[in-house]
Amino acid sequence: MKNLILVISLLLPVSVQAGILSFLGDVSSISSAMNKGASQVSPDDMKKINDHVWAMYKNNKFEDGYEFYVDLLEKSNNLKYVSTAAFAYDANSNKKKALELYETKILPTGRAIAKKVYEGNYRIIAGLKSDEEIPYKELYQKEKLKREELIKAEKLALKQENALKLNAYESSAKTPMVDFATWGVLVILIMILITNVKILSNQSTKVKN
Repeated sequence: MKNLILVISLLLPVSVQAGILSFLGDVSSISSAMNKGASQVSPDDMKKINDHVWAMYKNNKFEDGYEFYVDLLEKSNNLKYVSTAAFAYDANSNKKKALELYETKILPTGRAIAKKVYEGNYRIIAGLKSDEEIPYKELYQKEKLKREELIKAEKLALKQENALKLNAYESSAKTPMVDFATWGVLVILIMILITNVKILSNQSTKVKN
């Protein structure tokens, strides 16, 4: 199959190949920019975005597409911005996501930086009373279990991927005729192309005569 794609690409006009490569390059650039997220936004703009989302939260009025801003804040290394994202999620009926951000990204380091502030915010979102203790040990065990399950899932996925590759290799080794069939199709296509070129050339010669 790869051989077929290679030959077909060689038969394409250079302009078409250039267009395809340009398109793939644009897709790659867009994907890279989206993955970088908050790192592509200047600190001043991030502050403005944070203030804008916080204002929407305070007014309890979120504009269409607010999720884009919240996504940027969530990916930030600034705990204040992540906290704003958590409040935005909570205000839009996604308490689970809000608690997840606080329990995994904010509280682990936030209580050492501004314990009163971040613990107070967590109690608001979690619906805890001001004198209720935050179960840090339980949260740690929960996060640890989640990481272990993620590692297991990644190992299982890798194992399945390797098994599929092995099966594909064994199948290709057992059916070498597939390659011959592919080359046969290529030869036929090339012969048709050469024949058409000769016919066009002969017709052109007759017209001149």
